[in-house]
Amino acid sequence: MMIVLLSQSLASTLSLAAKNNDAATTCVALGCLAIVVIIYLIESASSKRERRRKMEAEAEASYKRWRQAAESSGSLPTCDAPHTTAPDEVCYYSAGNVRLCEPRAVRNGQYHGVSVPIVSGLRIHSGGYRSTSHNEWRAIEIGTLSITSKQLSFLGEGGMTLKFIPQSKIEFYHAAPTQLLIQIKGRQRPMLFEGVNGQMARDIIEAIHSAP
Repeated sequence: MMIVLLSQSLASTLSLAAKNNDAATTCVALGCLAIVVIIYLIESASSKRERRRKMEAEAEASYKRWRQAAESSGSLPTCDAPHTTAPDEVCYYSAGNVRLCEPRAVRNGQYHGVSVPIVSGLRIHSGGYRSTSHNEWRAIEIGTLSITSKQLSFLGEGGMTLKFIPQSKIEFYHAAPTQLLIQIKGRQRPMLFEGVNGQMARDIIEAIHSAP
């Protein structure tokens, strides 16, 4: 809030200095405004890191409680499924507000060469345009992830997107405190679920796959 008020004050000072053609005051105000922007970016990044650490700590504590309950009972804890299940199907995990992410190609291009002026408004260009691409994770849907004895399912908000992934189709999986990455047989792109208890989901999948 203090940064916002300071930014508004500097903006007013800049406006007044511009009207009065006060170059010195304008330069000082611009410098101060740049410092305010840098401070804001640093605080914003620090706040994001703190939120992430808090989420990971909460996920770790929840996983430990779940693990203790599973070891005490000798079986995986169960929960209600957000969708219809088969009579012999058991739901072990369900979480809402989960982001489904997939890798998407991002292209960047840059011109390399020489530009020679001929006449006013006309230039001759020699060289070429170089394009590069890389993959970035993009959130494509938000919804509810559930893990049952037979499948993983993802129900998008509004019920429009429903993905059923049989346990037998899961070829590879990797977990982080708040993420679950899975690779499905016959599917080129992996799927990343953010906002889940990754360790809990990993242990459930491992237990299902190792069951006789």
